[in-house]
Amino acid sequence: AALAAAPALAGPRPATVALAWFGAAAVVLAGVDLARHRLPDRVVFPAAAVGVLALAVDAAVLGTWPALGRAVAAAAVAWGLGTVARLVQPGGFGGGDVKLLGLLGLLLGWVGWSVLAAGVLAGFVLGALGALLLVIAVIFIAASLMAPTLRVYLNQSLEIAAAEQDIQDQRRTKAEYEDR
Repeated sequence: AALAAAPALAGPRPATVALAWFGAAAVVLAGVDLARHRLPDRVVFPAAAVGVLALAVDAAVLGTWPALGRAVAAAAVAWGLGTVARLVQPGGFGGGDVKLLGLLGLLLGWVGWSVLAAGVLAGFVLGALGALLLVIAVIFIAASLMAPTLRVYLNQSLEIAAAEQDIQDQRRTKAEYEDR
């Protein structure tokens, strides 16, 4: 989808190469991250290099120097925030996540600061939703594994309650019989 969206977002210009290359890299990174929980440098670094080069060519050809400056500044800010997040919560962010955040900062920052903020926020929100869905799935799995045991305990409790009611009814009937 990102490959197809790149020309629509940037048009026929050098920056399109950066967006399309990132789209292809994102597909590879997603697959590797799902399988191995890693974001390999040999995918992230070339994507960053192509991104910087394509945006620099775009600036030289079309005069988009302010956008290039903003992109580099946004990459530095995103990378810095990722580094701080990794230092604060080492188990939450890995080194690959920080580098990818810098790359995203470069590309989203080229478009604008508001796009960078929206993109980073969307990433965190989607990550939180994914974590929430994972927790819910674990709860449902645990509940389904415990269901047969709970069903047995419930049936036994109901049988005990019914037996106690029968005993009380018999005592009441016996007491009424003896009173006559």
